[in-house]
Amino acid sequence: MKTKTLFFCLIASIISISINAQGFTKPSEGKAVIYIIYKTVGASTQLIFDGDKLIGTLKMDQYLRYECKPGNHIFIGSIGMQKGFLTVEMEEGKIYIVKMRVEEKLGGVAPYFKFIDFNKENQMKKMTKLVNSKAPAEMDPAKKDKWAKRWKKPMAKAIIKFKTKLKKKNKHQHISADMDYKI
Repeated sequence: MKTKTLFFCLIASIISISINAQGFTKPSEGKAVIYIIYKTVGASTQLIFDGDKLIGTLKMDQYLRYECKPGNHIFIGSIGMQKGFLTVEMEEGKIYIVKMRVEEKLGGVAPYFKFIDFNKENQMKKMTKLVNSKAPAEMDPAKKDKWAKRWKKPMAKAIIKFKTKLKKKNKHQHISADMDYKI
């Protein structure tokens, strides 16, 4: 009896993973999609924003799949008061992939975005394995609303600072429209 129960649980787990894991998929009509992948070991939870809009949180070995309107976007990764910025020129129907990293700084760690070179097989193998084996990270809607309200003003200030100071110093990653991933 225990063997049958164990076997049933194993099969149910495999089916659940297969249903929830999706691989890299094209966006809905009229949209673009970005995958933000977080593989850093032992790092803190990151809040991820599109401008001042909270789109989710990431922990180690998780990813976000975010569909949005085409156009220019400023993505922000935040660990506490430390921020990392990414600008992306997103075109309709295209897929963009970046990974989140952290670097040690005086007083803690700071997030940054890094473009994935699709021609480097070892990079893509790790990212594909994660996206094929797990569903995208999702935030509890009530928690997301609470955090979005708390971080709205700090993110608006961070965007202003980015546009007026940091962007000129080129302290961010930029992805142009042609740097998309082709399925």
